[in-house]
Amino acid sequence: MESDDEYDEFGNYIGHVADWTHSESDDQCEDPERGQIIDDGDDSDEENQGALIKVDDNVDVFQAAETIYVDPTNTGTGDPVIKGVLAVNILEYKIKDDELPQTTYSKDYLTTVAKTQPERVRTVAVVGGLHTGKTSFLDTLVMQTHPDICPSKRDEHNGKPMRYLDTHKIENERGISIRTAALSLLRQDLHHRSHPVNFIDCPGNPDFQDDLESALGVVEGAVLIIDAVEGLTGRDRMILTELVRNNLPFVVVLNKFDRLILELRLAPRDFYLKIKHTLDGINSCLYHNEYGYSYTHDKLISPLKGNVVFASYNLRTSFTLATWSRFYEQSGRLPNVDVAKFVKLLWGKVSFDNGQFSKVSSPETPSSFEKLIVEPLYKLVTHALVSEPSSNELAQILWDHFHVSLHKSTYKQDPQILLREVFSAVFPDLADFTQAVVDTVPPPSPSILSRKGLPDIDDKYPIAEVFAVRLAPGLNEFQCIARILLGTFRTGDEVHIFTDTQKRTLTIGKLHICCGRYNISVEEAVTGSIVMMEGLEDLVSKSASLFGVSCPVEQHKRFHRMANGAKSVFKVAVECENPVELPRLVRGLLKLSKVYPAAVIKLEESGEYTISGTGELFLDCVLHDLRYLTEDYLSIKVSDPMVRFSESCHEQSVTKLPAASASNQNRISIIAEPVKDHRLSTAIERGRINLSQPQKTTTKVLCDEFQWDVLAARSLWYLGPKGLQLPSMLLDDSLEGETDKKRLALARDSIVAGFELGVNEGPLCGEAIRDTKFKILDAVLGSIGIVSSSQVIPMTRNAVHIGLLTAAPKLLEPMYKVFTTCTYNCLSAIHTLLEKRRGWAVQERAIVGTKMYEVEGYVPVIDSVGLDVDIRLATQGQSFCVMEFCRWDTVPGDPLDKDCALLAMKPVPRASLARDFVMKTRKRKGLGNEPNLQKYIDPELYAKLRESDVIV
Repeated sequence: MESDDEYDEFGNYIGHVADWTHSESDDQCEDPERGQIIDDGDDSDEENQGALIKVDDNVDVFQAAETIYVDPTNTGTGDPVIKGVLAVNILEYKIKDDELPQTTYSKDYLTTVAKTQPERVRTVAVVGGLHTGKTSFLDTLVMQTHPDICPSKRDEHNGKPMRYLDTHKIENERGISIRTAALSLLRQDLHHRSHPVNFIDCPGNPDFQDDLESALGVVEGAVLIIDAVEGLTGRDRMILTELVRNNLPFVVVLNKFDRLILELRLAPRDFYLKIKHTLDGINSCLYHNEYGYSYTHDKLISPLKGNVVFASYNLRTSFTLATWSRFYEQSGRLPNVDVAKFVKLLWGKVSFDNGQFSKVSSPETPSSFEKLIVEPLYKLVTHALVSEPSSNELAQILWDHFHVSLHKSTYKQDPQILLREVFSAVFPDLADFTQAVVDTVPPPSPSILSRKGLPDIDDKYPIAEVFAVRLAPGLNEFQCIARILLGTFRTGDEVHIFTDTQKRTLTIGKLHICCGRYNISVEEAVTGSIVMMEGLEDLVSKSASLFGVSCPVEQHKRFHRMANGAKSVFKVAVECENPVELPRLVRGLLKLSKVYPAAVIKLEESGEYTISGTGELFLDCVLHDLRYLTEDYLSIKVSDPMVRFSESCHEQSVTKLPAASASNQNRISIIAEPVKDHRLSTAIERGRINLSQPQKTTTKVLCDEFQWDVLAARSLWYLGPKGLQLPSMLLDDSLEGETDKKRLALARDSIVAGFELGVNEGPLCGEAIRDTKFKILDAVLGSIGIVSSSQVIPMTRNAVHIGLLTAAPKLLEPMYKVFTTCTYNCLSAIHTLLEKRRGWAVQERAIVGTKMYEVEGYVPVIDSVGLDVDIRLATQGQSFCVMEFCRWDTVPGDPLDKDCALLAMKPVPRASLARDFVMKTRKRKGLGNEPNLQKYIDPELYAKLRESDVIV
């Protein structure tokens, strides 16, 4: 029978002393001589073995134990017992100015053409969904213009793209772009004319949407990259909407067309139908777009228009219909055919048979695109992969159809390499892509100023916009990336800088043309250039407007895109492991707030620093840079993820309750009611209604489009909070006989300031109040002298809170729109994961020509943490998701319900979520126990309202 000594006081089995003594000794290797233990540690420990004297003791009890005496004369190695985390360079691949790579053109000629022939300059943004191949497509352009730049043999063997524009450590580790990158190249069109083309590579992940929107504001056009297999996805539709909203012409690149042949193995007929279906989807989205009425460019995307390009990074090639028309002209297979007319016959309902073109007579009849383009492509791929090296079939096809020959040794290479060599020889350059960009995108012109709200101005006055700020390789300085909108900027020029909050005059340092991993130093930058400016980093944060000192003062205006953090609804709190390093933390946060446009850094009343961003990936990148921003690793503590809530109301205030000032000489009554017209909120968000415009314009829009009466339209005082998402509004609804309108007008600025303070931090949990209309019913503002703002501002803030608390308040939470692509077998797993997180799917769309489905759904931001990881695990890596903030939804439950169930250490019921979120948020912010109307009004009045059941 076992003894009680074998168990501890908690009932855990501990056994005999010899048991655990023997188990510990098993982990070490004993020497044949008793008591001598061989240490298998590091080499550094062996250096000090001579300083240790080992003596056996207590052998009978502890058979494997020993007593160690340390030699007092030994000083040790001096290495710390616990070593700190080694510093990591977060920026890579920067090339020095004296080691610039060789190019197929002269770098001086690039700057000369941009200066002397500005009509040849093109500036485009390369946009598209996640993993559509934007950066790898630009790699093809880089490799064609830089003979010495190519992927490493290991990357080439593993099929990993070079990603020349990704210079951040995270970008190379994860294979995604997290920031915009500029690339200036000299490209030749089909007529051998040189064009300086400025490309801005934009991130595809929705977490970095602000970078994309900033880039679209400084370009004349765009290149939309579409995955030929996935077609037009939900994310692509949202990007297309941004292009139409900015009134930008664009070229469509159907990328990865080789996957249709090698992976899907589609028949030539299906290849054509797949491409046609994708283009039809783009045209439908373009035609039915909500901003389509203001889009002034061509609304038809078609190969016949020259704005469609087929490309593949794996094959290092791209082509258009014009490419194939030249092939047939040079081969002489179709004599007496005009090239311009021939291009028009390569797409659409046109068939080709026996050397004659005719209209497609039946659905089974193959089109000319299939016969003259797709079938030759299939022949090239098939013969390159299956032909024997000794066979001459592939060589004969290359010569007969394309007048191309390869060296005999090339045919003996690996089939994948041979396939790439074949297509590189058939399509030796990307001149057709350059021609498509030149024909579709206009050159720089002063008309871009009208998009910025600036008046027409002489082109001799220099104007520029800083649209991105980057950390220099040393991590101690910033580099401002700017677009020259007008005029010429030179090194040493003084410029007036307008940021979001201030204006100053600084001197430009060095100027560089951005070329990916290296920069070209220049003395001046002309209209249309994308340059990196030094000397402005002390003032510029995120973006700025630049004016030359010669520019008239009346033209000065902030026109840059101001980052308001409207979509930054995901946040965490950070603090230092070592409180002594708090200054380093603060400096690091200030630096990162300049680099990341969507980052919002805030010091809460509780003393904690919070970082708000657009999603998990965004905050992951910010926190990574924060840790490795300096030479010494910064150890920080990070809280659990949180979200930004908002407050609103269900109905109109049940009664009018006045708020009094501290002196009791001023009183104001404000009621609240919900804004039920969604079209009105949308118009305010998009700037259709703006209080900076003349009052007559605002009144006309409200009366004509939203059926407001004239009196109400004229009484609109203010719109808030910041960002104007589901904005709240303040109206003067007081009557002349009950309120002194003159004194009310004198206190208008103070009332507006108090209203802004009240809607930015609501009474429920200190979050912004949205989608609510506040009306001033009456006001008593003293009778002598000027009304003090120190009395009116807090009084108005309390009145706003009273109005909301008496209007059945509700809590709003941010929602993500989720896009994921998966197979049919994974659909049930996607639905299950969304439902577990209070989400739901709204659409399942089969992707034509594949076995995949695109699922679109919604999920609350607070429940979205780890959703992407769960989807990858549940589908065994076959699917992933992207999420983007889309709207605010009401949280279930009543935030003022004191009787709802709040279970400890368990998930609360759905009907108690609003109360649970409010109480936990207030506790975290240190706002007190609970929101209560009693703190804003007189105790006697509060008791009367309770007795009459006006409030509960």
